[in-house]
Amino acid sequence: MKYFLLFLFSLLTLAACVKHYKMDLSSPIPTFTCDTTKIISYKNQVVPILKNNCYSCHATDTVNKYGRNIDLENFTSLSNYLLLGYRGDGLLGSKLIHIIQHAQTVVPMPPGYDLDTCSQKIIAAWIHQGALQN
Repeated sequence: MKYFLLFLFSLLTLAACVKHYKMDLSSPIPTFTCDTTKIISYKNQVVPILKNNCYSCHATDTVNKYGRNIDLENFTSLSNYLLLGYRGDGLLGSKLIHIIQHAQTVVPMPPGYDLDTCSQKIIAAWIHQGALQN
């Protein structure tokens, strides 16, 4: 019974994070390669990754509506998670890198699945390039 209630609570918590975005079929779907040797574009490469994997719980309106404190849609708020440093696990990276790579010292995001390797590399390269708002 205890496990059922825990499961039910977890399910309801995750359901609260769901946000439905209308898909604009008139715009082309952004595509990008996993080439991290070139300058990574925040607008064209990073935002689509965050939008598809993070904004359902961490967009500005969701944060304001549900009282969450991590707004990844707002660049200023996102910047708090981009500073490079050691996080206690011996890996050098930003808190965002540790979170998306499911490091042991942080709560892994997105919950329930791993962000694909290419998306992780693009975000990491963008941060290491200075995390420009380009």
